[in-house]
Amino acid sequence: MSGQNVSLLDLPPGIFQDSTQYAVGKKWYSANQVRWVNNVMIPVGGWRQLLDFGGISTTSIRKLFTWRDDLKAPWLAAGSEDKLIGASYINGVFTQYDITPASLAWNPGGVVGFGRRGFGSGPFGIDGGGSSVVFDQTALWSLDNFGKLLVGVHSQDGRLVSWDPLTPATVSTAVTGAPIDNTLVLATEEEHLMLLGGKNNPRRVQWCSRREINTWVATEDNSAGGWDLKSNGAIVAACKVQSGILVVTDSDVHLIEYVGPPEYYGRRKISDEGGVIGSNTLVAVRGDAIWMDHANLFSYSGGAIEKVPCTLHTELFYNSNLTASHKVHMGLNEFAQELWLFYPNRDSSDPDRYVALSYSKDSYWTQGQMPRTAWIHPVWQPRPLGCNGTILYEQEYGSLADGESRSSEIYAETGALEIGEGDTSMWVDRIYQDAGAEGPGFSIGDPDAFTLTFKLQQAPGAPERLVGPIRLANPKGYTTVRMKARQAVVRVSQNKDVVWKLGKVRLRIKQAGRR
Repeated sequence: MSGQNVSLLDLPPGIFQDSTQYAVGKKWYSANQVRWVNNVMIPVGGWRQLLDFGGISTTSIRKLFTWRDDLKAPWLAAGSEDKLIGASYINGVFTQYDITPASLAWNPGGVVGFGRRGFGSGPFGIDGGGSSVVFDQTALWSLDNFGKLLVGVHSQDGRLVSWDPLTPATVSTAVTGAPIDNTLVLATEEEHLMLLGGKNNPRRVQWCSRREINTWVATEDNSAGGWDLKSNGAIVAACKVQSGILVVTDSDVHLIEYVGPPEYYGRRKISDEGGVIGSNTLVAVRGDAIWMDHANLFSYSGGAIEKVPCTLHTELFYNSNLTASHKVHMGLNEFAQELWLFYPNRDSSDPDRYVALSYSKDSYWTQGQMPRTAWIHPVWQPRPLGCNGTILYEQEYGSLADGESRSSEIYAETGALEIGEGDTSMWVDRIYQDAGAEGPGFSIGDPDAFTLTFKLQQAPGAPERLVGPIRLANPKGYTTVRMKARQAVVRVSQNKDVVWKLGKVRLRIKQAGRR
């Protein structure tokens, strides 16, 4: 049978799920652990275990931080509800230390207060009833480095603590002279250490004198200072951007800028919308920032705040459990030029899924299932690190999930593709492949790398007929098939743990008649 060749899988990169599968049409509708490079689909890399923090912490790691000391040696810090862990990284080997400060004050049930934003921070009675503060139900660490020192604030304890990696066997200690009621810590580009928030004054911002971690009282002879944000909200998250320090409360957005003596830092509100849901859902990206509130994603770029379009908006905001918003977290995967956002699905209490935004030249959203409680792109290696509970993984490593196969998990599925027009059905007798695989023991064009399955229908809602899985095995460049339909959903399923590539797949079709 001869016929015409039509492009089937020449689809734009990304997953489009804010409509029905039929309405999505010539786009990818759902997936697990795939991405696109130059419009070619490939699987997300695997991972391997690097270490287990379980000997020190029995609760999940919620914060990761990396830095180099003055001798350029790499260090890792990990924070859980009740522990702070430091780890050296020498010749590919981690050595961990329990550096939890003495008498760490925390409450597994969360901080309880009148109203979500703290007393006096909003209209009387809003979100009252003595419920736990939403962004502090699980105690979270804020971490940074001040030169060689690791500095941190536990959101319930409130003290600023520091740890010197040159004496790794010692625990972190409270910084003498520093304020004791804080939520976040951040080291500025001007070499001040800045403390933000607190249970008693959730809008307070304070900084020490330049390079003087113990000097917090402002005088004519130093550069210490502080003031309150002009906001009705409570400070939740902050990060450094090209123009200063972006501070996001639970209701608005502010920019802190260095202005020099005698004030040193100034502040201005830049938006009355765009609050953030947790301290780990604001991420700096190439001098700009992206964050998440309870209904949208926002970006700060070039001084402007905009909503970020998301083709997985319904999945992220309606099929998730955002009552556990303090556990939602975001991080960069610079290996693939992506931003990953981990969240619990509707039936989970811990993050077990992700959506990822590619910020390469082909901007798109993709998705996957991958339990991770913390994530970071370290300063000293190209691959990101992720934690699930107390286990630390190196991501984008090989093709296996810590030695286990992922071949039954990785897939991508299209919207409903129209093969025939109107009431006309089409015969399909050939699939021309633009695909291949590479990896140890495999060659380009390996027939077992992945399969295609066709879900055929004559109309939306009509009975479905499956054809496949089909291996694209013919060395001539096409695979012989026999199927008849007016529309089809195509599912690509990984069959072996290799790096496969899927480009433009074509069909040879011929009119079969009207249905």
